[in-house]
Amino acid sequence: MIPDAILTHAACLFSTNKVAKFIASSLDSTVERIEIKDMFEEKYNIKLKRKVFSLLKYSLSIYQATLSYSFVAFTLLFILFDYSEAQTSDQQLTIKLREDYDRILSSFKLSGTNFPKLHIDVRSLDNGSAIFQRDHEEFIPIASVQKLLLSYAVLKKLGPDYKFPTEFFTDYLPTDSDPRIDVAGGMEKKVEVPTRSLGNLFVRGYGDPTMQHSDFYEIVHQLKARGLNGIEDLILDTSLFLEERAPTGFESYKAANTALPLEFNTYRIQIRPNPAGQKAGVLLSQGLEEIQILNKVTSFSSIGNSIEINQSPASADLWQERPIGFKNRFQVLSSPKYKILLDGRIGQKSEIYEKYLSHPAPTSYFGESFKQSLLQEGIKIYGSIKQGVTSSTAKSIFVRESKSIGEILHAINKYSSNFTAGQLVFSLGQNEEGIFDYNLGLSELNKILSEIEGYPKGGKIIDGSGLSDQNRVSLEQVITVLKKASIDPVIGPVFISSLSRVGASGTLKNRKLLDSRAPVYTSVFKEEKERVGFIWGKTGTIDNVSGIAGYATSKLGEKLVYAITISGLETKDEAVKIEDSLLETIIGISE
Repeated sequence: MIPDAILTHAACLFSTNKVAKFIASSLDSTVERIEIKDMFEEKYNIKLKRKVFSLLKYSLSIYQATLSYSFVAFTLLFILFDYSEAQTSDQQLTIKLREDYDRILSSFKLSGTNFPKLHIDVRSLDNGSAIFQRDHEEFIPIASVQKLLLSYAVLKKLGPDYKFPTEFFTDYLPTDSDPRIDVAGGMEKKVEVPTRSLGNLFVRGYGDPTMQHSDFYEIVHQLKARGLNGIEDLILDTSLFLEERAPTGFESYKAANTALPLEFNTYRIQIRPNPAGQKAGVLLSQGLEEIQILNKVTSFSSIGNSIEINQSPASADLWQERPIGFKNRFQVLSSPKYKILLDGRIGQKSEIYEKYLSHPAPTSYFGESFKQSLLQEGIKIYGSIKQGVTSSTAKSIFVRESKSIGEILHAINKYSSNFTAGQLVFSLGQNEEGIFDYNLGLSELNKILSEIEGYPKGGKIIDGSGLSDQNRVSLEQVITVLKKASIDPVIGPVFISSLSRVGASGTLKNRKLLDSRAPVYTSVFKEEKERVGFIWGKTGTIDNVSGIAGYATSKLGEKLVYAITISGLETKDEAVKIEDSLLETIIGISE
């Protein structure tokens, strides 16, 4: 007779309760039922399956069984053999991911009292089943992967086709009667006409995150076509933003969030090599002509560079010195006084060195740059650049619209623009008076997420970008959003296409999952190439944290959703290698 222990271990390998109950009924009463249940739940354990298979074969060779027990034993062997070939793709992937997870954890080395941690959640989009999960419910910083939550909320509230307006008003055009004369003396009274029959130009901002220097040329052309040939004052209206957010550092990804942004509220420095021994050439963005540059970069007779860029005073200090509120309705704006310090070397055979940095006074930057564009088109400014509120008597002469939200999300998810994420938080937070409030935007973001069926409660979102290490989001929350977005016919296609694609676009463009065996698209490796190409994801990195989440297609064509974060590793490269190895397993190219 086959021993109870062997039958018990065999019972845990089968995927139906019917088979398990049949085997359990053959056991002695001394076998605890709870043992069967526990072992049945471990039916995917490959090592256990192989061990039981060997034990069954051995038992049949040494035990003299009756006909009925021989039949049961051979049936067990047949089912066991058949089961090894008939596992579902979900089961196979579960086994492989468990093996990968165990291998990765064993490779982590202790470092003092802290050690690396891996969070993972992989599920099927086809049937909704959980394929492999570890610590997916824990609330942790997930870096820019958090932008997926913001993207969903913005699409749900504003829609894929929403566009940011920037409005242009004037209180007088040469083709109009002069409202200033009418207001001053009335139509029946004789009032002296101003020496220059010019009006003020008002620019009212709604936080358009796409505005570039190149857009100014088209705007000025449209204004000129409407009769604007000169202006008194250029008045910048930022009143729709409640408490614009300051730059948090000199780096481009720490730029301010404002009502009238330009070039992501960053400016560009280009340094070109000259003959060896000479100072390098320097070129700044338009609108920075008055900034003092202290250039100590020299050229040398080779290739490469070692360049250091600093700013004095710091952006945060300059922001505190900016005008706050409007005195007597309008307040003159002037560019802040600061220095850009350049030091180092650049090889004369090197390409132009280019870097973007956050601007310490974005509204002044917008005004100075727009003024230059007006002058280049022959529209003179006789007054000054001011900050103020659009006059109630001024009339709209042009409205410039941004790209659609669908296109803007590409900047967020493909290139992880923290600035754009901040602007979108403002866009979510418009109150009943039409004012945009960042904190209200965060509240609206959380409200929209909480309305998703099955969205886990808890955590904390304190910015839209995921830049702060004080954010707390679970992978389960990310997965819930990814699943919901994928089945929404309105926002789904826009949401998914905004993500980066492995080997093709965005932050995943340089991630290579295939080895050198398949350097080109050939029929031999066509399947692997196609599977790699159908990994869509959003990456994220802050100090000590790396992550990725998105969609993938498995080897057998199953649609999957995944989220992975790794914390505690010394370098980003180490984390990327682990993420890539797990992605290879998920799509089935790491056989």
